[in-house]
Amino acid sequence: MNIPQVEQVYFRSSSHIIVILITSIIVISLLNFPKVTTVIIAIVIGLLYYLRLPPPNRHQWQSILGTTSFPIGHRACGADAPENTISALRKAHANGVRFVEIDIALTADGVPIVIHDDTVDRTSNGTGSVASLNLQQLRRLDATVSHPGTNRESFPTVIEFIEACKNLNVSILLDVKDYSRRAISKLNDLYLREPWLYNHSIVASFYPQLIYSLRRGNDRIATALIHRPHYVAREQDGSLREGLSTTLRYLGDYIDGVWEWSIYTWVPWMTGAGAFLAQRDLVSPSYVAFWRDRGLNTIVWTVNDPLVKLYLREVGVPYITDTMMNENYVISRRIDSVPSAGRVDSLPSAARVDSGTLDSVFQDIEETEVPLSSASASTFHTADAEETI
Repeated sequence: MNIPQVEQVYFRSSSHIIVILITSIIVISLLNFPKVTTVIIAIVIGLLYYLRLPPPNRHQWQSILGTTSFPIGHRACGADAPENTISALRKAHANGVRFVEIDIALTADGVPIVIHDDTVDRTSNGTGSVASLNLQQLRRLDATVSHPGTNRESFPTVIEFIEACKNLNVSILLDVKDYSRRAISKLNDLYLREPWLYNHSIVASFYPQLIYSLRRGNDRIATALIHRPHYVAREQDGSLREGLSTTLRYLGDYIDGVWEWSIYTWVPWMTGAGAFLAQRDLVSPSYVAFWRDRGLNTIVWTVNDPLVKLYLREVGVPYITDTMMNENYVISRRIDSVPSAGRVDSLPSAARVDSGTLDSVFQDIEETEVPLSSASASTFHTADAEETI
């Protein structure tokens, strides 16, 4: 059996160094300028409380997510059908999906469409950036080239996709990477036009400024923070991001340390986000309990390995997946050795699941060939390797 190799990982030492430095500065300032420092700290704390947004509505989140683990179709299960298309949505629904994740971008003429990349090159027969093409130009492109033999289909607008979801009673996780005022305004317009979204959708982003601005204008919108370690300075494989300035090359890891500390402390509290989208290798029962004790749900991305899906079902959290082709295998199995998600009061250390725990969890599961359609096999393995969202 191919058990995923996972190990215990802690925050980089940079995060501890930054916290120690900040604490040292505060202590030194208090010793030398106690009155001034106390006043400044009081003003900062007062401003934070004044600017803090309302906490998430528990009843609303109960309506959206429920209490059980279930699959969320990544790009509408983009390994099984052309990603982010209405045909993919329909196939995912036929395969039992009741929640899909899609990506939103704005065209040159300001129309929100459903597409993941900044360009149309990978997912269509065209070229060019999405922001440089208007809706009419995008309509001429075929968005199904990744799945030969599929009926031709263009990129759907977000409104078209929402209407299709309403007809199928499928909820939506909207992944938004554009935090401009125009993008926030378009999102607000979507919710004003489609009140159905309030209890059937979540807006998620890596950028807390988008979440904050969106909820500041309309705190009825359910929002979630997306996170992976070392997001500022490094790619997912640990290499430095291309195009970083000299300053960021030297300070990037330290900035990530501060951000890592912030995302686990005051950022969710400040934005009023109701869920945390965690990279799959971070998740364990204690990790889920950490967020639950702070009033946040956990959603895991991106999970294609059936054994990891099985584990997450027992932990009790929704997971984002590219394929439903192995879901029957997951549903047919059950494990009884997953540790309970007990109460956790300390800041987590971005801990991965202990490999010994996984060994005990999966020791009784027989090695099984997981079925994949021939059309989706290559996409499936690529998506699992990239761990993108």
